[in-house]
Amino acid sequence: MMVCCLNRLSQVDHQHFQSNGSGNTVDFNPTGQLDIDTTSGTGIVINGPGTVTIEGAGNTVDSTTGVGIDMTNAENTTINNMTVNTAAAANAINITHNNAAVSVVTLNNVTVASAGGIGVNISANGSGEFDIRMDNVDIG
Repeated sequence: MMVCCLNRLSQVDHQHFQSNGSGNTVDFNPTGQLDIDTTSGTGIVINGPGTVTIEGAGNTVDSTTGVGIDMTNAENTTINNMTVNTAAAANAINITHNNAAVSVVTLNNVTVASAGGIGVNISANGSGEFDIRMDNVDIG
């Protein structure tokens, strides 16, 4: 089961991309920009396995007290052209790998404009191969 989102959201909860099987794919490439605003929830939750790609120009995630993007065991995830703003004590991006599967996470042209906690928090204690690729990631 995959759950995806709309181009423009204002909400308290979060957008959840989840795959319950290795063959599922979400390729999100809006014609406009992806703009997710949340007050207390996580902006985007990616929970693998499966493939998630977020593309397009001018994408943003803003969260007042929650994490901007939270990934756990993301099998194959690419995030392009994203600005993440978090306040309070929240991390902008959490990436966790704790299983035996191969996991590849790619961040391209990602800006952490503000983070109350850690800009990009990476935790890897799984036995599977874990590759993270960052190209033009600006943590300010």
